[in-house]
Amino acid sequence: MNWMTQFAGRQASGMQSSSHLLQGNVADTVAKATPAKRKRGKALSRRTGQNGHIEASGKWFVVRFWKDIEGQEKRALVRERICPISGPGSLNRSERERRAREIIADTQVDTAQYFNRVVKLQVGVTFKEQSKIWLEQSQTWKPIRATTVPTSFGQMDLA
Repeated sequence: MNWMTQFAGRQASGMQSSSHLLQGNVADTVAKATPAKRKRGKALSRRTGQNGHIEASGKWFVVRFWKDIEGQEKRALVRERICPISGPGSLNRSERERRAREIIADTQVDTAQYFNRVVKLQVGVTFKEQSKIWLEQSQTWKPIRATTVPTSFGQMDLA
């Protein structure tokens, strides 16, 4: 007797299958194993520098590269002219690549100073600043005694 006939015989003899335990949509009752992925903030340490992308645009070779824009979350794709495609002032391939790296270096988009000036301005409110805001707002609905402020908030120098 093979296993198929044994299984059929057990079901026919009144043995209940386990399928009645999993009724309905199981995915609705089980929580996801991994939470939604958080967006990581910008970090210069995860950037490797840029060489840019050289392409022909009209009568010019241009280099495209990413540039952080103050007040915006996303970077902008910027284009700068390298040289004319033909005629006086045109460059060969290696000279265009060298000139493209020079243009990117001149704009300083890969430097820590530029990153800190443009991106780090968007940090937001620090814990200390938010604590001051909360303290000022909480005084309107439930005043805190003057003796409590130095002991509770003494580590943050809020008083």
